[in-house]
Amino acid sequence: MGPTYEGTRMIKATQTTRRQPLTRFIVCIMMLILASCATPHREPTKEAPESTPSTVSPVSSMMSLNKLTSRYGYLPHGTNGAGRRVFRRGSSEIEIHPTSRVAYFDQELVVLDQSPQADSHGIWVPRSLESHFHRPQVRPAVTKTKKHTKTRPIPARTLKGKHFVIDAGHGGRDHGASRRGVREKDVTLSISMEVARLLRQQGARVTMTRTNDRKIELNRRAQISNENRPDAFVSIHINSASNSGAAGAEVYPARIRRAGQRRDKIPRSAKLARTILRQIQNVTPAKDRGIKRSPGFRVLKRNNYAAVLVELGFVTNSRERRLLGSPTYQRKLAQALVRGIREYARSI
Repeated sequence: MGPTYEGTRMIKATQTTRRQPLTRFIVCIMMLILASCATPHREPTKEAPESTPSTVSPVSSMMSLNKLTSRYGYLPHGTNGAGRRVFRRGSSEIEIHPTSRVAYFDQELVVLDQSPQADSHGIWVPRSLESHFHRPQVRPAVTKTKKHTKTRPIPARTLKGKHFVIDAGHGGRDHGASRRGVREKDVTLSISMEVARLLRQQGARVTMTRTNDRKIELNRRAQISNENRPDAFVSIHINSASNSGAAGAEVYPARIRRAGQRRDKIPRSAKLARTILRQIQNVTPAKDRGIKRSPGFRVLKRNNYAAVLVELGFVTNSRERRLLGSPTYQRKLAQALVRGIREYARSI
């Protein structure tokens, strides 16, 4: 006989009573888990950093050029032909380019740790530049050179009626040969501007292929010359070599004459090359590397008129690099070029 109804109900009640503690235990565990999940994770409390004054320079290693120069009594005097900002204090002069690492203190070359930066607030330069302001007025280093390196002002002999095209090599994205902050495009522009100024003083007409830092295509340089029909075209460059001992000046005259070009292009180019190289030797310590055969320079080959390409020294040679970066030496080279051009002009 099976269990009675009452017996069955008592058995179920007993089983339910036994399960209640276990059920409550499980419910408690579940509630603890849910509570821990609902509590947001918090990072350990950190002390807020002390507020620091905002800097005005782009980076901590830079400082305002205007504040630096005024601190030591230097006043702005505009911009020179090479695009450098000029500051003067009495007879002392500083030249700093807004984007180049090359600077000059009383014509002594100084290479900055990093390039200056420009923004809407002005020009920022490396803080290390301030160390150069503490020393007394800087004078150019004395270099032992040949006795004939001292130059006299170019005699005021007229070049009236003559016309020359002066070509500053490279420019813009094309830096040319560069070492330790001395860039060919800067040196050639500086020298070319001085050559043009001296030639104009002599009464000559001068056309320049570029007067600022921009890239001019080689064919366009020759085209500018052909459009102006000059007495001569002079392309100014500085050299480089894998051998750091290579040094000196060399000149490449045009050696190819195409149909439609002047019949006297070749002999005139050779004469101009000789007079320029001779004058460079007369007034600078540069080694004479001679008259070279052009490897096919387009500015010479496509030119309808007497044309030469002048390499004034090697930026890869430490001694010549220091000289080429000096405004004093650049002016000396410009005078040599003008003397050579003037000697050539008197013979044609």
